[in-house]
Amino acid sequence: MRFKSSRNNEPTDYFADGEAALDFAMIYPIIYPQNAEQYQVKASGDNMFDGFLDAIYGAYCTAEGGDDPTIDGNDTTRECSKFKPTNVISVSWGGEESTSLFFASGDGGVAGGHGDDCGGSDRAIFKPGALSGCPYITSVGGVELPAGSKIGDTLIVPASRYSPGGRFSNYFPRPAYQNDAISEFLSHHTPAFKGYNRTDGTVPKDSNGGVYNMAGKAYPDIAALAIRGVYGFRRDIHASGGTSMSAPLFADITVGGMNKTNIASCNGNSFDATPGWDPASGLGSTNYPDMAAYFGKL
Repeated sequence: MRFKSSRNNEPTDYFADGEAALDFAMIYPIIYPQNAEQYQVKASGDNMFDGFLDAIYGAYCTAEGGDDPTIDGNDTTRECSKFKPTNVISVSWGGEESTSLFFASGDGGVAGGHGDDCGGSDRAIFKPGALSGCPYITSVGGVELPAGSKIGDTLIVPASRYSPGGRFSNYFPRPAYQNDAISEFLSHHTPAFKGYNRTDGTVPKDSNGGVYNMAGKAYPDIAALAIRGVYGFRRDIHASGGTSMSAPLFADITVGGMNKTNIASCNGNSFDATPGWDPASGLGSTNYPDMAAYFGKL
């Protein structure tokens, strides 16, 4: 693994992270003998990607006048276009042409990244994530192969250990490429709770106005295995999962039916898995031979 740091810091065992170890354990058996690069940047919860985008895409440094201290902070250290982006970039915790961007849909169902952040005055409106809701990013949800099953058996949406995120953006309107799939879902699998149609970035004050935005970009787009990932970390063997497992797993192979199950909710409401696209698992897991044949013809 090649390590890319915006502060030229070398990795140490003290700062090692088990979730990152899980990610690398998922990708290397698939991409070897190709290599992987880890981009590590100084970031905060409200500003995770400013330095990263500066480093891989120099035009971002000066876009719209450059950094705004009220948004980007006061850090004056910038490394514009210092690193060439890899062909595939996977972001597991919360570019240019030819670069595919994948982002984990989150592990909190409709209730924010970690399942504890519903909106509205009555805390019942579904809370979408900003990046998975972006139409230029492929959002990856999670599915599970139940214990005792074999490859090729029916997959399900996990519910007992975590809830893969699935929502509709309040900021980005639904892109044209989603119209057929989302219209099919809303017409034939209408949720039992009320939705709203807004493209101005606003949300209702409470759930009486609806709990999800039917006009927004829907996610996840796709799903991959997200349970029982095995990895080595600090001289021990661990098992874990989540969409931070499924996102890099799907990204590795880039250039099914789902059992109905509930996911983490806002005031008891959540989306279910259905045939076709759904907000719990997107289009579901991929059939690799079919996917490879399709992209090979492009």
